[in-house]
Order: sequence, then structure tokens, then C-alpha cells
Amino acid sequence: MKRASKTNLREIFQEGYTTKGNHEGIGLSSLRDITAKEDHLEVMTSIENGYFLQEIVC
Repeated sequence: MKRASKTNLREIFQEGYTTKGNHEGIGLSSLRDITAKEDHLEVMTSIENGYFLQEIVC
């Protein structure tokens, strides 16, 4: 498991980027694409105390 504190927040939304060995997630690039189309949605991403946090606000 990759520690969140070493995660580059600029890279995580790029298509094909993963921290999972088997590419198990649907991808944050998909989330970026969905929220870009919706004016009322915002994604707030941070790392706090080694935890990767995401909030989707509408």
C-alpha cells in the first residue's frame, strides 16, 4: 500500500494513474470528467495525517 503522504495530488486525476497494483479503481480521471460537466459539483482533495481525503460538495 502506498502511503497517502507520498501521493502527488497533481497526478491523481490523470487518466491511467493508479496507486493500486491491479488497477482496481474506476479512476479519479472519471470523477474529474463528471464533475467538470456539472457546475454544482466540486471535488475537494487533501492529505491529512497520512490519510487521503476527498469530499464531493454540491
